[in-house]
Amino acid sequence: MAYCLLGIFGVNMQPMYGEGEKAFLRLQIEIMKISDDESIFAWADETLSNGTSGLLARSPAAFKDSWNIDFCPNFRSAPYSMTNKGLQINLSLSIPKRTRTERMHACRIGGPEDQESKIYYAFLYCARRGHDELLGLKLVKQWRTPEEYSRMSCNKLFGMADSLTGQPAEKTVFIRQDENYYANLERSLV
Repeated sequence: MAYCLLGIFGVNMQPMYGEGEKAFLRLQIEIMKISDDESIFAWADETLSNGTSGLLARSPAAFKDSWNIDFCPNFRSAPYSMTNKGLQINLSLSIPKRTRTERMHACRIGGPEDQESKIYYAFLYCARRGHDELLGLKLVKQWRTPEEYSRMSCNKLFGMADSLTGQPAEKTVFIRQDENYYANLERSLV
């Protein structure tokens, strides 16, 4: 399916028959090389509702509800690229609002260092057509290094207007694409 999309996006990519889902991943990386349109990260995959992922979709099916998402060209995003630590990208991060119950629960189970304190919303410079509200993703900070994150709640996109506390802070982060990387790393450390 990825090879059928090459012409639509105007990219060239060497076919590697039998690579499966990796073809779509490679296509997205090629698109990133010629475009700064962050709507490439605006997808939702119901099969990943409980897991974590990188910022690139596993298949074109993840974009089925993204047909009305437009890039906001009036915002200037910094360049992003794939590195040996994952996708390096500057994102505006904000801590999500919590209900009173969530705040009380966080105090009881460990204070500021609990899992909830490691969750952030990240702005994308795109919005649904006819709406001014920027879309965003939920990220979780990884324990290995302060700049590594994973996408969580991969089954939905978030409207950023009502989800935030305080001013978002722009930060350079790394997001590994392979969700199995973390599981394999943790098994090898045990």
